[in-house]
Amino acid sequence: MLEPANNLETTGVGGALSLAKSLLALCLWALILQGCASMPLESAADRHARLEAALSEIHLTRHMHDLEARIIDKVEASPIDLGSLSSALVELDEKSLVAHYGLSVFYDTLGETASARVHTERAKAIAAEMVKIGSQRVVGSPAQAIAYLETLGYRCIGASYVLQPESPLGYRVIAVDHEGVNESFDFALSHPEFLSPQIIQPESLSLRTIEVDFNRFEDVFPLMRQRAQMGDTAALSLIAALYAQHGDDGIKLNELFDDFGHGRPNVTINLMRGVVQQNLAFERSGEERMQAIKEAERHYLRAVRVGSTEAMRLLGRLYRSPELGPQHEVDAINLYRDAARAKHLGATRDLAGFHEWGDALFAQDLDQARRHYRNAFLWGTGPDLRRYTEFLRRNEGAVAFDEQILEALKQGAAEEDASSLLTLGNLYADGVGVTTNYRRARNLLREAARSAPEVPSLINEVAWILSTSNRRNLRDHRFARKIMDHMMSGNEEARKDPRYLDTWAATYAAIGDFDHAVKLQHEALKAADGFSLQEDDVAQLETHLESFNQGEALSLDNFDEHDPSSEDES
Repeated sequence: MLEPANNLETTGVGGALSLAKSLLALCLWALILQGCASMPLESAADRHARLEAALSEIHLTRHMHDLEARIIDKVEASPIDLGSLSSALVELDEKSLVAHYGLSVFYDTLGETASARVHTERAKAIAAEMVKIGSQRVVGSPAQAIAYLETLGYRCIGASYVLQPESPLGYRVIAVDHEGVNESFDFALSHPEFLSPQIIQPESLSLRTIEVDFNRFEDVFPLMRQRAQMGDTAALSLIAALYAQHGDDGIKLNELFDDFGHGRPNVTINLMRGVVQQNLAFERSGEERMQAIKEAERHYLRAVRVGSTEAMRLLGRLYRSPELGPQHEVDAINLYRDAARAKHLGATRDLAGFHEWGDALFAQDLDQARRHYRNAFLWGTGPDLRRYTEFLRRNEGAVAFDEQILEALKQGAAEEDASSLLTLGNLYADGVGVTTNYRRARNLLREAARSAPEVPSLINEVAWILSTSNRRNLRDHRFARKIMDHMMSGNEEARKDPRYLDTWAATYAAIGDFDHAVKLQHEALKAADGFSLQEDDVAQLETHLESFNQGEALSLDNFDEHDPSSEDES
C-alpha cells in the first residue's frame, strides 16, 4: 500500500490510502513487470475480433456499451446532451438503467420535474432487479455501476478495477451520500471484456466469454492499458497499484500518471498522486522537498473539493508538517473536523488521540476525546472498542464510564473473541466499570490466550501482565511462561522482536530461572539493534537485564495506581 512518509506527520498513525491496499490482494505480483516487454501480447485486431464475437452473444452490444460510457461522461460535463444520447439508448434497450438515469438527469436539468421523476422511478425499479453474486451487484459495465449508485442518491467521486481471484473482475466505486459520508461499493462486471472464463455463474449470467484470465498479467495488463489510454481512470488506478506493489519508485509512478493523461475526475488518482508526492518529499531536501509537498497539497485539494474525506485527513496531516503548518493551522483543524463529522474513521481516531494528549493544534480535552473514541467505537471495528475501553481505563474518574462498552465486551467474550476477553480482564483487574475481581480477571486473560495462541501481540500482553503484575492475586507465572514458550518456539518473526524477547525473559525470571532470563534478555538487546526503538525503550531493556542479573523478578504496576495489596473479592 502506498503511505505518506511518517516524518511529515508529527502525531497520528494510519494508512494513507486504504483503497490502494485492497487493490493489491493478488499474490505473486512480484514478477509482474519483469520481462514484460518480452511477453507475447495478443494483437489489437485479434482481441477486437474475439471481443466482438463475445458481445454478439449478449444483449449489450458495443454500440450500447459506448453510449453508456458517453452518457455517464456527460452527466456533469454537459447534461443537456443527455437527452439525445439516452433516448438513443432507450430505443435499443427499454430496460437500460443508464438510459433512464440519463433521462432523469436531462429532464431535471430542464426543470421538467414530473418527467424526471418518471425516469428516476424506472431506473430504481431496474436497479432493484439487478442480479447479485454474493454481496456484489452484477453490472454489465462500469457505467451501470455509477448509474446504479447515483440513481439511489449517491454521488460517485472515484473508482478502480479490483482483481478478485476466482470471481469476475471487480469495479470499486467511492461514493458520497447526502451527509458527506464516503462509502465504498464493489460490483462484479459481467461484460465479456471483463469476465473471467473460470467463473461458474448464476443461470441468468450464463454468457460466452473471451479467454481473459485475471490471474495472468499478460491478460490483465494489456486490457487495463488499453482502457487507461481511452481515458478510463479506474484502469489507471489498477495499473498504478500494480506498479506500486512491484516496488517502482515515485518518479516512475508520476511518469505513469502523466503518460495516460487524466480522463474522468477520479479521487482515487488524486489520492495516489498526493501520496506519491508526499513520499518523494520524504526522500528529498530543500527546494525539491518543498516542491513535492506543494504538489501533494495540490492533488489532495482536488480530492477534497469533490468531497473525499480521506483527502481531508491526508491534507490535514500534511498541514501539520513543519513546512506548511504555520500558515495552515486553522485549515488543518477544520479538515480533521470535517472528515470526522462525515464519519471518517481515521480522522476520528486521530482527533481522539489529539484531544486526549493535547498538542500544538488541539488542546487537551478529555470530553472531546471521549466523544471521538466513542464515535470510532460505534462506526468502527473490534480494535476501536478496545481503544475506547483503554481510554476509559487511563482516565478513570476524569470521564464518565460507558456501560455500552461493557455490554459489547461481555458479548464478545461470550463469543470467545480474544480481544474482548483480554480487554474485559483488564477492566476486572482495574475495577473500572466493574467491581475489582482478580480471579475473574486472571481467568479472562487465560481464556484470551487460549483463544488466540498464535497472535504474538495478544500473547505478549497476557504473559506480561501475568508474570510482572505487582498484584499477587493476578499473577500466573507458569501459564505466562507456557504460552510464551509455545508462541516464541513457533514464530520466527516474534523471535526477532526485542519486545517479545523481553516478555519471554520476564516469564522465566518470574519462576526463578534467572540464568535463562539473562540469556533471553541478552537476545532482546541484540535484537534491539535492528529495531527502531526509542532510547527509553532500550534503557528499559537494560534495566530489566540488571534486575535479572541480581536475581530479581519484575514487579510492575500494570493497572494505573490502584493499591497492589488489594485482595480478591470472590
